[in-house]
Amino acid sequence: MSPDTPDAAEFRRRFDAIVAGQTGGDLNDLLAQIPVSFGPRGVPLDEERPELRRVPLEELHILTLTVDIDAAHPRIWRQVEILSDTPLAVLHEVLMDLFSWAGGHLWRFALGGGVWDHHSQLFLCPFDIADGDTEGTPAGDTRLDEVLRQPGEVLRYIYDYGDSWEMTIRVDAMRLAADGDPVATCIAGERAAPPEDCGGVPALDHIAELVENPEAFDVDEVNSMIDAQPAQMKMAGVNDAVAELVLAYKGTALGSDLVSRAWQSALPAAEPTREQAETALAPILWFLRRAGDGLPLTAAGYLKPAVLKEAAAMLPAQRDRPWAVTREVDAHDVLHFRLALRDLGLLRKYKDQIRATAAGTQGRDDPVQLWRYLASRLRPKAERTFEAQASTLVVLYLATNPEPRVPWDNIAALLSAWGWRHPDGQAIEGYEIPAYVRGWEVLLNLEPREAKRGLGPHPLSPVAQALARSALG
Repeated sequence: MSPDTPDAAEFRRRFDAIVAGQTGGDLNDLLAQIPVSFGPRGVPLDEERPELRRVPLEELHILTLTVDIDAAHPRIWRQVEILSDTPLAVLHEVLMDLFSWAGGHLWRFALGGGVWDHHSQLFLCPFDIADGDTEGTPAGDTRLDEVLRQPGEVLRYIYDYGDSWEMTIRVDAMRLAADGDPVATCIAGERAAPPEDCGGVPALDHIAELVENPEAFDVDEVNSMIDAQPAQMKMAGVNDAVAELVLAYKGTALGSDLVSRAWQSALPAAEPTREQAETALAPILWFLRRAGDGLPLTAAGYLKPAVLKEAAAMLPAQRDRPWAVTREVDAHDVLHFRLALRDLGLLRKYKDQIRATAAGTQGRDDPVQLWRYLASRLRPKAERTFEAQASTLVVLYLATNPEPRVPWDNIAALLSAWGWRHPDGQAIEGYEIPAYVRGWEVLLNLEPREAKRGLGPHPLSPVAQALARSALG
Protein backbone atom coordinates (compact mmCIF):
# COMPACT_ATOMS: atom_id res chain seq x y z
CA MET A 1 0.00 0.00 0.00
CA SER A 2 1.50 3.34 -1.02
CA PRO A 3 1.63 6.36 1.35
CA ASP A 4 -1.25 7.93 -0.61
CA THR A 5 -3.50 4.87 -0.24
CA PRO A 6 -5.96 5.29 2.66
CA ASP A 7 -6.23 2.64 5.35
CA ALA A 8 -9.71 1.24 6.14
CA ALA A 9 -10.58 3.91 8.72
CA GLU A 10 -9.45 6.78 6.49
CA PHE A 11 -11.24 5.28 3.49
CA ARG A 12 -14.44 5.04 5.51
CA ARG A 13 -14.15 8.68 6.59
CA ARG A 14 -13.60 9.91 3.02
CA PHE A 15 -16.30 7.60 1.59
CA ASP A 16 -18.95 8.80 4.05
CA ALA A 17 -18.01 12.45 3.55
CA ILE A 18 -18.39 12.19 -0.22
CA VAL A 19 -21.69 10.26 -0.01
CA ALA A 20 -23.10 12.76 2.50
CA GLY A 21 -22.09 15.70 0.30
CA GLN A 22 -19.89 17.13 3.05
CA THR A 23 -16.80 17.27 0.84
CA GLY A 24 -16.06 17.32 -2.83
CA GLY A 25 -14.23 14.53 -4.55
CA ASP A 26 -14.74 11.74 -7.01
CA LEU A 27 -15.97 8.53 -5.43
CA ASN A 28 -14.68 6.43 -8.33
CA ASP A 29 -11.16 7.87 -7.86
CA LEU A 30 -11.32 6.98 -4.17
CA LEU A 31 -12.49 3.42 -4.90
CA ALA A 32 -9.65 2.96 -7.38
CA GLN A 33 -7.12 3.47 -4.58
CA ILE A 34 -8.41 0.51 -2.53
CA PRO A 35 -6.32 -2.69 -2.68
CA VAL A 36 -7.99 -5.90 -3.87
CA SER A 37 -7.83 -7.25 -0.32
CA PHE A 38 -10.38 -4.61 0.69
CA GLY A 39 -14.13 -4.81 0.15
CA PRO A 40 -16.23 -2.10 -1.54
CA ARG A 41 -16.18 0.10 1.57
CA GLY A 42 -12.59 -0.52 2.51
CA VAL A 43 -12.93 -3.49 4.85
CA PRO A 44 -10.41 -6.36 4.76
CA LEU A 45 -11.95 -9.36 3.04
CA ASP A 46 -9.85 -11.97 4.85
CA GLU A 47 -11.19 -11.23 8.34
CA GLU A 48 -14.18 -13.10 9.73
CA ARG A 49 -17.03 -11.16 11.25
CA PRO A 50 -17.61 -11.70 14.98
CA GLU A 51 -20.44 -13.67 16.58
CA LEU A 52 -21.89 -11.32 19.20
CA ARG A 53 -25.35 -12.74 19.80
CA ARG A 54 -26.33 -14.00 23.23
CA VAL A 55 -28.65 -16.77 24.36
CA PRO A 56 -32.30 -15.56 24.34
CA LEU A 57 -33.87 -14.67 27.67
CA GLU A 58 -35.87 -17.45 29.29
CA GLU A 59 -38.61 -15.04 30.41
CA LEU A 60 -40.45 -12.61 28.17
CA HIS A 61 -39.49 -8.97 28.75
CA ILE A 62 -40.41 -5.54 27.45
CA LEU A 63 -37.50 -3.47 26.15
CA THR A 64 -37.83 0.31 26.01
CA LEU A 65 -35.82 1.55 23.02
CA THR A 66 -34.98 5.01 21.74
CA VAL A 67 -34.33 5.28 18.00
CA ASP A 68 -32.46 8.31 16.59
CA ILE A 69 -31.82 9.27 12.97
CA ASP A 70 -28.08 9.82 13.32
CA ALA A 71 -27.64 12.83 11.04
CA ALA A 72 -30.71 14.77 12.21
CA HIS A 73 -30.06 18.07 14.02
CA PRO A 74 -32.27 18.93 15.79
CA ARG A 75 -33.09 15.35 16.78
CA ILE A 76 -35.67 13.19 15.03
CA TRP A 77 -36.33 10.32 17.40
CA ARG A 78 -38.89 7.78 18.57
CA GLN A 79 -39.25 5.76 21.76
CA VAL A 80 -40.93 2.35 21.62
CA GLU A 81 -41.72 -0.51 23.98
CA ILE A 82 -41.28 -3.89 22.31
CA LEU A 83 -41.32 -7.56 23.29
CA SER A 84 -37.92 -9.15 23.82
CA ASP A 85 -38.65 -12.16 21.58
CA THR A 86 -39.44 -9.98 18.55
CA PRO A 87 -37.44 -11.01 15.45
CA LEU A 88 -35.27 -8.24 14.00
CA ALA A 89 -37.25 -8.53 10.75
CA VAL A 90 -40.35 -7.49 12.71
CA LEU A 91 -38.41 -4.70 14.45
CA HIS A 92 -37.64 -3.40 10.94
CA GLU A 93 -41.37 -3.31 10.17
CA VAL A 94 -42.00 -1.44 13.44
CA LEU A 95 -39.31 1.09 12.48
CA MET A 96 -41.08 1.67 9.18
CA ASP A 97 -44.27 2.53 11.08
CA LEU A 98 -42.39 4.71 13.60
CA PHE A 99 -41.03 6.89 10.79
CA SER A 100 -43.99 6.55 8.37
CA TRP A 101 -41.95 4.86 5.66
CA ALA A 102 -43.27 2.28 3.21
CA GLY A 103 -40.40 -0.20 3.46
CA GLY A 104 -39.52 -0.55 -0.22
CA HIS A 105 -35.73 -0.30 0.17
CA LEU A 106 -32.85 -2.43 1.44
CA TRP A 107 -31.96 -2.40 5.13
CA ARG A 108 -29.75 -4.09 7.70
CA PHE A 109 -28.87 -4.12 11.40
CA ALA A 110 -25.35 -4.15 12.86
CA LEU A 111 -24.14 -5.16 16.32
CA GLY A 112 -20.75 -4.13 17.69
CA GLY A 113 -20.19 -1.27 15.24
CA GLY A 114 -21.60 0.55 12.23
CA VAL A 115 -23.62 -0.99 9.44
CA TRP A 116 -20.62 -0.92 7.10
CA ASP A 117 -17.90 -1.81 9.63
CA HIS A 118 -16.17 -5.14 9.15
CA HIS A 119 -15.93 -5.76 12.88
CA SER A 120 -19.75 -5.59 13.19
CA GLN A 121 -22.07 -8.58 13.13
CA LEU A 122 -24.67 -7.96 10.43
CA PHE A 123 -28.34 -8.97 10.29
CA LEU A 124 -29.62 -8.71 6.75
CA CYS A 125 -32.92 -8.16 4.97
CA PRO A 126 -34.32 -10.96 2.76
CA PHE A 127 -33.25 -9.18 -0.44
CA ASP A 128 -29.57 -9.09 0.56
CA ILE A 129 -29.76 -12.78 1.47
CA ALA A 130 -31.44 -13.62 -1.85
CA ASP A 131 -28.67 -11.74 -3.69
CA GLY A 132 -26.11 -14.05 -2.11
CA ASP A 133 -24.74 -11.84 0.66
CA THR A 134 -22.93 -14.21 3.03
CA GLU A 135 -21.53 -11.56 5.36
CA GLY A 136 -24.52 -11.60 7.69
CA THR A 137 -27.34 -13.52 9.35
CA PRO A 138 -30.99 -13.27 8.18
CA ALA A 139 -32.71 -10.69 10.39
CA GLY A 140 -35.74 -12.97 10.66
CA ASP A 141 -33.62 -15.61 12.41
CA THR A 142 -32.50 -13.38 15.29
CA ARG A 143 -34.52 -12.24 18.30
CA LEU A 144 -34.22 -8.77 19.77
CA ASP A 145 -33.01 -10.07 23.15
CA GLU A 146 -30.12 -11.84 21.41
CA VAL A 147 -28.62 -8.46 20.48
CA LEU A 148 -30.04 -5.94 22.99
CA ARG A 149 -30.69 -6.40 26.67
CA GLN A 150 -29.07 -4.03 29.14
CA PRO A 151 -29.75 -0.26 29.35
CA GLY A 152 -27.18 1.62 27.31
CA GLU A 153 -26.61 -1.15 24.73
CA VAL A 154 -26.95 -0.07 21.10
CA LEU A 155 -27.82 -1.61 17.75
CA ARG A 156 -27.14 0.18 14.46
CA TYR A 157 -29.58 0.21 11.56
CA ILE A 158 -29.72 1.57 8.03
CA TYR A 159 -32.69 1.95 5.74
CA ASP A 160 -32.33 2.70 2.01
CA TYR A 161 -28.69 2.32 0.92
CA GLY A 162 -29.17 5.27 -1.43
CA ASP A 163 -30.62 7.88 0.94
CA SER A 164 -28.65 6.12 3.70
CA TRP A 165 -30.81 6.73 6.77
CA GLU A 166 -28.54 5.42 9.50
CA MET A 167 -30.02 5.10 13.00
CA THR A 168 -28.92 4.25 16.51
CA ILE A 169 -31.22 2.06 18.59
CA ARG A 170 -30.47 2.32 22.31
CA VAL A 171 -31.90 0.39 25.27
CA ASP A 172 -33.41 2.66 27.92
CA ALA A 173 -34.96 0.07 30.23
CA MET A 174 -36.13 -3.53 30.51
CA ARG A 175 -38.93 -5.09 32.57
CA LEU A 176 -40.83 -8.35 32.71
CA ALA A 177 -43.69 -8.54 30.22
CA ALA A 178 -47.27 -8.92 31.41
CA ASP A 179 -50.04 -10.96 29.81
CA GLY A 180 -51.64 -8.99 27.01
CA ASP A 181 -48.67 -6.71 26.28
CA PRO A 182 -48.67 -5.90 22.54
CA VAL A 183 -45.69 -6.67 20.33
CA ALA A 184 -44.79 -2.98 20.04
CA THR A 185 -46.09 0.39 21.26
CA CYS A 186 -44.69 3.84 20.50
CA ILE A 187 -44.58 5.97 23.67
CA ALA A 188 -42.77 9.16 22.63
CA GLY A 189 -40.95 10.98 19.86
CA GLU A 190 -40.18 14.35 18.30
CA ARG A 191 -40.32 15.93 14.86
CA ALA A 192 -41.56 14.60 11.55
CA ALA A 193 -39.44 12.08 9.70
CA PRO A 194 -38.02 12.99 6.29
CA PRO A 195 -40.01 11.51 3.40
CA GLU A 196 -38.68 8.51 1.51
CA ASP A 197 -36.55 9.09 -1.59
CA CYS A 198 -35.94 12.74 -0.66
CA GLY A 199 -32.17 12.54 -1.19
CA GLY A 200 -30.82 11.52 2.17
CA VAL A 201 -28.90 13.56 4.73
CA PRO A 202 -28.54 16.77 2.64
CA ALA A 203 -32.33 16.98 2.44
CA LEU A 204 -32.56 17.43 6.21
CA ASP A 205 -31.41 21.01 5.77
CA HIS A 206 -34.51 21.61 3.64
CA ILE A 207 -37.01 19.46 5.49
CA ALA A 208 -39.40 22.41 5.89
CA GLU A 209 -39.86 22.26 2.13
CA LEU A 210 -40.48 18.52 2.18
CA VAL A 211 -43.07 18.11 4.91
CA GLU A 212 -46.03 20.27 5.86
CA ASN A 213 -44.98 20.65 9.50
CA PRO A 214 -41.41 19.57 10.46
CA GLU A 215 -42.36 19.68 14.17
CA ALA A 216 -45.36 17.38 13.77
CA PHE A 217 -45.40 14.07 15.62
CA ASP A 218 -48.48 12.21 16.83
CA VAL A 219 -47.90 9.11 18.94
CA ASP A 220 -51.50 7.93 18.43
CA GLU A 221 -51.11 8.05 14.64
CA VAL A 222 -47.93 6.02 14.85
CA ASN A 223 -49.57 3.37 17.03
CA SER A 224 -52.53 3.20 14.71
CA MET A 225 -50.08 2.31 11.92
CA ILE A 226 -48.39 -0.36 14.07
CA ASP A 227 -51.74 -1.89 15.01
CA ALA A 228 -53.58 -1.24 11.72
CA GLN A 229 -53.90 -4.72 10.29
CA PRO A 230 -54.54 -6.64 13.52
CA ALA A 231 -57.14 -4.10 14.66
CA GLN A 232 -58.92 -4.14 11.32
CA MET A 233 -58.89 -7.92 11.23
CA LYS A 234 -60.37 -8.27 14.70
CA MET A 235 -63.15 -5.85 13.75
CA ALA A 236 -63.85 -8.01 10.68
CA GLY A 237 -64.14 -11.15 12.80
CA VAL A 238 -60.65 -12.61 12.44
CA ASN A 239 -59.69 -14.71 15.45
CA ASP A 240 -57.59 -12.68 17.94
CA ALA A 241 -54.71 -15.17 17.92
CA VAL A 242 -54.59 -15.14 14.11
CA ALA A 243 -54.63 -11.34 14.02
CA GLU A 244 -51.77 -11.16 16.53
CA LEU A 245 -49.70 -13.55 14.43
CA VAL A 246 -50.08 -11.24 11.44
CA LEU A 247 -48.18 -8.56 13.35
CA ALA A 248 -45.74 -11.09 14.76
CA TYR A 249 -44.76 -12.33 11.29
CA LYS A 250 -44.56 -8.99 9.49
CA GLY A 251 -41.37 -8.86 7.50
CA THR A 252 -40.93 -12.61 7.07
CA ALA A 253 -40.95 -14.32 3.68
CA LEU A 254 -44.32 -16.00 4.37
CA GLY A 255 -45.90 -13.03 6.13
CA SER A 256 -47.91 -11.76 3.15
CA ASP A 257 -49.43 -15.21 2.59
CA LEU A 258 -50.37 -15.27 6.27
CA VAL A 259 -52.20 -11.95 5.89
CA SER A 260 -54.22 -13.31 2.97
CA ARG A 261 -55.15 -16.45 4.91
CA ALA A 262 -56.12 -14.40 7.96
CA TRP A 263 -58.66 -12.42 5.93
CA GLN A 264 -60.03 -15.64 4.41
CA SER A 265 -60.51 -17.11 7.87
CA ALA A 266 -63.12 -14.46 8.72
CA LEU A 267 -65.59 -15.93 6.23
CA PRO A 268 -68.56 -17.63 7.94
CA ALA A 269 -68.30 -21.40 8.47
CA ALA A 270 -71.14 -23.80 7.71
CA GLU A 271 -72.37 -26.05 10.50
CA PRO A 272 -73.12 -29.72 9.74
CA THR A 273 -76.53 -31.29 10.01
CA ARG A 274 -77.08 -33.87 12.73
CA GLU A 275 -76.62 -36.68 10.22
CA GLN A 276 -73.41 -35.14 8.86
CA ALA A 277 -72.05 -34.61 12.37
CA GLU A 278 -72.92 -38.21 13.31
CA THR A 279 -70.84 -39.47 10.37
CA ALA A 280 -67.96 -37.02 10.77
CA LEU A 281 -67.53 -37.60 14.50
CA ALA A 282 -68.17 -41.34 14.49
CA PRO A 283 -64.80 -42.31 16.08
CA ILE A 284 -65.32 -39.81 18.91
CA LEU A 285 -68.93 -40.83 19.42
CA TRP A 286 -67.88 -44.48 19.63
CA PHE A 287 -65.57 -43.72 22.56
CA LEU A 288 -68.12 -41.50 24.31
CA ARG A 289 -70.90 -44.07 23.99
CA ARG A 290 -68.70 -47.04 24.98
CA ALA A 291 -67.54 -45.07 28.01
CA GLY A 292 -71.11 -44.29 29.07
CA ASP A 293 -71.21 -46.87 31.86
CA GLY A 294 -67.46 -47.05 32.28
CA LEU A 295 -64.90 -48.60 29.95
CA PRO A 296 -62.64 -50.99 31.94
CA LEU A 297 -58.86 -50.66 31.67
CA THR A 298 -56.09 -53.18 32.31
CA ALA A 299 -54.01 -52.96 35.48
CA ALA A 300 -51.43 -51.00 33.47
CA GLY A 301 -54.07 -48.46 32.42
CA TYR A 302 -54.65 -49.51 28.80
CA LEU A 303 -57.72 -50.64 26.86
CA LYS A 304 -58.42 -54.35 27.11
CA PRO A 305 -57.70 -56.39 23.94
CA ALA A 306 -61.35 -56.97 22.97
CA VAL A 307 -62.18 -53.26 23.28
CA LEU A 308 -58.95 -52.30 21.53
CA LYS A 309 -59.94 -54.42 18.52
CA GLU A 310 -63.23 -52.51 18.25
CA ALA A 311 -61.50 -49.15 18.66
CA ALA A 312 -58.88 -49.97 16.01
CA ALA A 313 -61.62 -50.86 13.54
CA MET A 314 -63.39 -47.55 14.22
CA LEU A 315 -60.35 -45.26 14.02
CA PRO A 316 -59.27 -44.23 10.48
CA ALA A 317 -55.61 -43.64 11.34
CA GLN A 318 -55.25 -47.05 13.00
CA ARG A 319 -57.02 -48.75 10.09
CA ASP A 320 -54.32 -47.34 7.80
CA ARG A 321 -51.64 -49.34 9.58
CA PRO A 322 -50.60 -52.54 7.78
CA TRP A 323 -50.53 -54.65 10.94
CA ALA A 324 -52.93 -55.92 13.57
CA VAL A 325 -52.57 -54.85 17.20
CA THR A 326 -53.39 -56.71 20.39
CA ARG A 327 -52.12 -54.20 22.99
CA GLU A 328 -52.96 -50.51 23.18
CA VAL A 329 -49.35 -49.67 24.09
CA ASP A 330 -48.48 -50.79 20.54
CA ALA A 331 -51.56 -49.20 18.93
CA HIS A 332 -50.18 -45.67 19.01
CA ASP A 333 -52.97 -44.10 16.97
CA VAL A 334 -55.68 -45.45 19.29
CA LEU A 335 -53.76 -44.48 22.41
CA HIS A 336 -53.01 -40.94 21.22
CA PHE A 337 -56.58 -40.45 20.07
CA ARG A 338 -57.97 -41.54 23.44
CA LEU A 339 -55.55 -39.25 25.29
CA ALA A 340 -56.50 -36.37 22.99
CA LEU A 341 -60.18 -36.85 23.92
CA ARG A 342 -59.11 -36.71 27.55
CA ASP A 343 -57.10 -33.52 27.00
CA LEU A 344 -60.07 -31.95 25.20
CA GLY A 345 -62.27 -32.61 28.23
CA LEU A 346 -64.46 -35.36 26.77
CA LEU A 347 -63.10 -38.39 28.63
CA ARG A 348 -61.69 -38.87 32.11
CA LYS A 349 -60.12 -41.71 34.02
CA TYR A 350 -61.90 -42.83 37.19
CA LYS A 351 -60.17 -45.58 39.12
CA ASP A 352 -59.74 -48.41 36.59
CA GLN A 353 -62.25 -47.10 34.04
CA ILE A 354 -62.64 -44.50 31.33
CA ARG A 355 -65.79 -42.42 31.64
CA ALA A 356 -67.35 -39.58 29.69
CA THR A 357 -67.19 -36.12 31.23
CA ALA A 358 -70.25 -33.90 31.44
CA ALA A 359 -69.31 -32.38 28.07
CA GLY A 360 -68.77 -35.85 26.64
CA THR A 361 -72.14 -37.07 27.93
CA GLN A 362 -73.91 -34.12 26.36
CA GLY A 363 -72.01 -34.54 23.08
CA ARG A 364 -72.69 -38.25 22.64
CA ASP A 365 -76.43 -37.52 22.53
CA ASP A 366 -76.14 -34.41 20.34
CA PRO A 367 -73.48 -34.64 17.59
CA VAL A 368 -74.03 -31.03 16.47
CA GLN A 369 -73.39 -29.84 20.02
CA LEU A 370 -70.28 -32.04 20.08
CA TRP A 371 -69.11 -30.34 16.86
CA ARG A 372 -69.56 -26.92 18.49
CA TYR A 373 -67.71 -28.08 21.59
CA LEU A 374 -64.75 -29.36 19.55
CA ALA A 375 -64.61 -26.11 17.56
CA SER A 376 -64.48 -24.14 20.82
CA ARG A 377 -61.65 -26.31 22.20
CA LEU A 378 -59.66 -26.09 18.95
CA ARG A 379 -60.15 -22.30 18.73
CA PRO A 380 -56.71 -20.63 18.62
CA LYS A 381 -55.64 -18.71 21.73
CA ALA A 382 -53.44 -15.62 21.70
CA GLU A 383 -50.70 -17.11 23.87
CA ARG A 384 -46.96 -16.76 23.36
CA THR A 385 -46.06 -20.43 23.59
CA PHE A 386 -44.77 -22.76 20.91
CA GLU A 387 -47.80 -25.02 21.27
CA ALA A 388 -50.27 -22.14 20.93
CA GLN A 389 -48.59 -20.62 17.88
CA ALA A 390 -48.10 -23.99 16.19
CA SER A 391 -51.76 -24.89 16.80
CA THR A 392 -52.94 -21.52 15.48
CA LEU A 393 -50.93 -21.88 12.28
CA VAL A 394 -52.10 -25.46 11.68
CA VAL A 395 -55.77 -24.56 12.12
CA LEU A 396 -55.36 -21.47 9.93
CA TYR A 397 -53.59 -23.28 7.09
CA LEU A 398 -55.98 -26.23 7.19
CA ALA A 399 -59.01 -23.93 7.14
CA THR A 400 -57.76 -21.83 4.21
CA ASN A 401 -56.13 -24.41 1.94
CA PRO A 402 -57.96 -25.41 -1.25
CA GLU A 403 -57.54 -29.07 -0.27
CA PRO A 404 -57.34 -30.80 3.13
CA ARG A 405 -53.59 -30.56 3.60
CA VAL A 406 -51.23 -28.92 6.09
CA PRO A 407 -47.93 -27.48 4.70
CA TRP A 408 -45.75 -28.50 7.63
CA ASP A 409 -42.53 -27.07 6.20
CA ASN A 410 -44.13 -23.63 5.74
CA ILE A 411 -45.34 -23.70 9.33
CA ALA A 412 -41.88 -24.74 10.53
CA ALA A 413 -40.38 -21.80 8.59
CA LEU A 414 -42.80 -19.36 10.25
CA LEU A 415 -42.08 -20.74 13.72
CA SER A 416 -38.34 -20.49 13.02
CA ALA A 417 -38.78 -16.88 11.84
CA TRP A 418 -40.36 -16.08 15.20
CA GLY A 419 -37.30 -17.53 16.93
CA TRP A 420 -38.49 -20.97 18.04
CA ARG A 421 -35.68 -23.51 18.28
CA HIS A 422 -34.88 -26.74 20.08
CA PRO A 423 -32.95 -26.26 23.36
CA ASP A 424 -29.73 -27.17 21.54
CA GLY A 425 -30.35 -24.48 18.92
CA GLN A 426 -31.46 -26.83 16.15
CA ALA A 427 -34.28 -25.68 13.87
CA ILE A 428 -37.80 -27.08 14.18
CA GLU A 429 -38.63 -29.53 11.38
CA GLY A 430 -42.09 -29.80 9.87
CA TYR A 431 -42.57 -33.46 10.76
CA GLU A 432 -42.12 -32.64 14.47
CA ILE A 433 -44.98 -30.16 14.73
CA PRO A 434 -48.08 -32.44 14.91
CA ALA A 435 -47.05 -33.69 18.36
CA TYR A 436 -47.50 -30.14 19.72
CA VAL A 437 -50.82 -29.29 18.05
CA ARG A 438 -53.84 -29.37 20.33
CA GLY A 439 -56.48 -31.78 19.04
CA TRP A 440 -54.46 -32.89 16.02
CA GLU A 441 -55.46 -36.55 16.53
CA VAL A 442 -59.12 -35.49 16.33
CA LEU A 443 -58.60 -33.59 13.07
CA LEU A 444 -56.74 -36.60 11.71
CA ASN A 445 -59.58 -39.04 12.45
CA LEU A 446 -62.69 -37.35 11.10
CA GLU A 447 -64.87 -39.22 8.61
CA PRO A 448 -65.28 -39.76 5.76
CA ARG A 449 -61.76 -39.80 4.40
CA GLU A 450 -59.73 -41.81 1.93
CA ALA A 451 -57.90 -44.83 3.36
CA LYS A 452 -54.15 -44.99 2.88
CA ARG A 453 -52.48 -48.19 3.97
CA GLY A 454 -48.85 -47.92 4.99
CA LEU A 455 -46.48 -45.86 7.11
CA GLY A 456 -46.66 -42.55 5.24
CA PRO A 457 -48.60 -39.43 6.28
CA HIS A 458 -52.31 -39.98 6.91
CA PRO A 459 -54.77 -38.19 4.60
CA LEU A 460 -57.20 -35.66 6.04
CA SER A 461 -60.93 -35.51 5.51
CA PRO A 462 -62.55 -32.39 4.03
CA VAL A 463 -64.53 -32.49 7.27
CA ALA A 464 -61.29 -31.60 9.08
CA GLN A 465 -61.18 -28.39 7.06
CA ALA A 466 -64.77 -27.63 8.00
CA LEU A 467 -64.04 -28.12 11.69
CA ALA A 468 -60.96 -25.89 11.40
CA ARG A 469 -63.10 -23.18 9.81
CA SER A 470 -65.61 -23.52 12.64
CA ALA A 471 -62.76 -23.22 15.16
CA LEU A 472 -61.80 -19.86 13.65
CA GLY A 473 -65.35 -18.52 13.80
